[in-house]
Amino acid sequence: MTATVGSDLALLLKAASFSADRHRGQLRKGVDASPYINHPLEVASILANVGRISDVTTFVAALLHDTIEDTSASPEELDTEFGPEVRQLVEEVSDDKSLPKAERKRLQIDHTPSLSVAAKQIKLGDKICNVRDVAENPPTDWPLQRRRDHLDWAELVVAGCRGANLALEQHFAELMSRGREALAGEAWRLDIDAEVDRFFDDSSLPADGQPVAVIISGGVCAGKTTIRKQKYSTGYVLIDASEIFLNLSRGEYMPFPEALQEPMNLIGGLVAWRALSGRRNIVTEIIGAEVEPVQQLIDALRSIGYSVQGAVITCDVEEALRRNESRGGDDISAYYAEPFQRAWIVEVCAELAGPGAS
Repeated sequence: MTATVGSDLALLLKAASFSADRHRGQLRKGVDASPYINHPLEVASILANVGRISDVTTFVAALLHDTIEDTSASPEELDTEFGPEVRQLVEEVSDDKSLPKAERKRLQIDHTPSLSVAAKQIKLGDKICNVRDVAENPPTDWPLQRRRDHLDWAELVVAGCRGANLALEQHFAELMSRGREALAGEAWRLDIDAEVDRFFDDSSLPADGQPVAVIISGGVCAGKTTIRKQKYSTGYVLIDASEIFLNLSRGEYMPFPEALQEPMNLIGGLVAWRALSGRRNIVTEIIGAEVEPVQQLIDALRSIGYSVQGAVITCDVEEALRRNESRGGDDISAYYAEPFQRAWIVEVCAELAGPGAS
């Protein structure tokens, strides 16, 4: 056993040294421009620590996986130095750089399902590292949409690796989820003003100078949003946490509110401030299950001169249950959103009313 361990270790060190030599002078494309050798080392580490893989040939190929594609190393050289199994694995995961990039990316999607299990495992480790880098340490010249497109493409490639290693597949899925949340979080930072502006137009300015606040209340799935869209889609600024959250999520499913709570609160507070300080008509939705918070909301609005109108929506219980069961991921209940929009309104009213206001 000692001899085997010793020879395996020697082979791994030889592969690491060979890879470092061939990738000498190359840097990763991320902001920190780390030495390229860090990447194959990280791939091998992922295979060991996440995938619990113990096959030495797979590790050696992981350390060498970019040498044919991105360095002067040839398949024949890898065959001579590390044997035909390693050479074959590296060839399996290497792109043909003579082809256009779009074609290479398409072929990765098409060919991955037919790779050997070991090659799929290396592909998983490679995509795990790349997805993490694109989300957390992207190339400086990659715009947000290119990073999103890369994540979408990586997901299609990894779909062809199913069954190769469950732990690696689960880790990739977790990184994809975090990566998409991170990119969505970056998106709101690009133009906060645009996110706020979408809630405003001239129709929300009261014709007679008296601003109105419409509070639509009712149980879960009673039809509040339907009534709001039918009667108050124009002439009012909508102050609604779910609407802000869904705008920020850009069509991606994300858990409410934690995935985007920081930008949602920032934008919600700005919408409330601009609407209330500008004395615009507003509309919001609440469940209204507890009297005290509702009264606090009404009193806060009245303290700054708003006329408060209530619209109580009721419906058959069985119908509400049916609606709730068919609720989609893009339909966030006022039960969850109410505390946020209520807080934004009350806090802005308190600031506008000034010290000592009742």
